[in-house]
Amino acid sequence: MQTAARKGRVNYEPNGWGEGPRSQSLEGYVSDKEPVSGEKIRIRPESFADHYSQARQSYISQTPSEQHHMLSALVFALSKCEEPAIRERMVAHLSNIDKVLAQKAADSERLRRAAALAARSCVQGLTRLAAVRARSETPRPLGSHPED
Repeated sequence: MQTAARKGRVNYEPNGWGEGPRSQSLEGYVSDKEPVSGEKIRIRPESFADHYSQARQSYISQTPSEQHHMLSALVFALSKCEEPAIRERMVAHLSNIDKVLAQKAADSERLRRAAALAARSCVQGLTRLAAVRARSETPRPLGSHPED
């Protein structure tokens, strides 16, 4: 059992930052060896792979004003996400819940502004980085300070 908190951007796996599972899939729990007829295997039922039906039922059971409120909350939360790839994946998950919900979220002006802002800040960050590198590569006389 893990007792220490991992440091970094995410503490789960797999994740969108390219960090895969830490352990091998063949490791982990091993069943006791006991005599049985046939093969002893651990499998999950197919219903275990259903991640969206409960969310779909919840969404379609709401009134139109409640659905709009949910959409607004989703768009607000997604607009705060710094990574466009994560935003796109989340909208793709919404399409498994309700196609209209996903389309409205993808078409929202707030998400388009967030994507444009993220692109602009990325360009500004690269421009600042280039300026810092240019300053650090400029030869200076020995003993001089950068402010001189």
